[in-house]
Amino acid sequence: MSANGAKKDLFDAVLDWEEKQYAQGYDAGWQAGVGEATVEGVKMGAEAGSVAGMRLGYIAGYVEVVKRLQGKLDASPRARSTLSQLDALLQSVDMDNLDEDIIIKIEGKFTLLSQQLRVKPNGVSTNALLNTANAKPQPDLSF
Repeated sequence: MSANGAKKDLFDAVLDWEEKQYAQGYDAGWQAGVGEATVEGVKMGAEAGSVAGMRLGYIAGYVEVVKRLQGKLDASPRARSTLSQLDALLQSVDMDNLDEDIIIKIEGKFTLLSQQLRVKPNGVSTNALLNTANAKPQPDLSF
C-alpha cells in the first residue's frame, strides 16, 4: 500500500466517523425535540380544551335555565327560535374534536338570545370567564 493510499484511507475513515457523529447527533436532537414538542402540545391542548369547555359549559347552563323558565319569560317567537337553534348547536358539538368556528357560532347565538330576551347574563360575558380562567393558577400537567 502506498503512502497516498494510506492517507486516503485514513481521511475516508475520519470523514465516515464525522458523518456518523453528525447523524447520531441529529437523531438525538430530533428525538429530544419531538419529546419536548409533545409535552408542550399536551399542555397547550389541555389549556385550550379547559377554556373552551368553560365557555361552552356556561352557555349550556344559561340555555338550560332559559328553557326551564321559558313559560315564565315573555319571549318573542324569534327568541324562542334562537333558543332552539342554540340548543341544537350545543347538542351537535363534538367535544373530542372541538372546532373554534362552532364555538364562535354558539357565542354569536348566545349573544343574540341574550339581546332578544333583554337579559344580560349576570353581567358576565364569556370573555370575562376567559379572563377569570386565565387568572387562576393552572394545574401542573407536566409528565
